This record gives sequence, C-alpha cells and structure tokens, in this order.
Amino acid sequence: MIDADSIKEAAMLIKSGLLAAAGGVVGYLVDVHRGKQFSWIQYGIFVMVAFFVGQVLDSFLPSEMPGKGGVLMVAGTSAYPILVVLQTKVSNLVEKMQ
Repeated sequence: MIDADSIKEAAMLIKSGLLAAAGGVVGYLVDVHRGKQFSWIQYGIFVMVAFFVGQVLDSFLPSEMPGKGGVLMVAGTSAYPILVVLQTKVSNLVEKMQ
C-alpha cells in the first residue's frame, strides 16, 4: 500500500540523486573545459554514476545534516573517485570479516 510516508521517502531519494547528478553535470563540464573531448555517452554515464553516488552517500549522512545538499552536489562532481574509495573500504571490510 502506498502512503504519504512512502511517497515522501521516495521523493527524498530522488532529490538526493538529482542533487548529486547536478554535481555530476558540473564535474563533467569542468573536465570538458580542461580539454576532455565532449561525448554524450560519457556525459550520460557520468551523470548516472553521480546519481548513484548521491543515493549511496545519502544513506550514510544524517537526514538533518546542515548543508547535506551541498555535500551531495560536491560528491557528484567527483563521483568516480568516491566510488573507488567506497570500493576499497568495502573490500577491506569484507577481507577482515573472513
């Protein structure tokens, strides 16, 4: 059953992803400004990765955190490096659990 709380929760998830995706747009355009060749496919992938990072990072940040939207946008600008850090940390955690 869909209730108001479920709709609010879904809207907040989409919001965090969109904030990070906006940061991803900026991050990609900065790369293009630095001389990287523009590609619509790479642009789309970069924005989707930024959206994903926003979703993941949102679950780690407190919901009442001041400046949370800004943190998500900055995370979107550097989505790939953040994924590498997360991958390393999770891999280390899994190795310790074995």
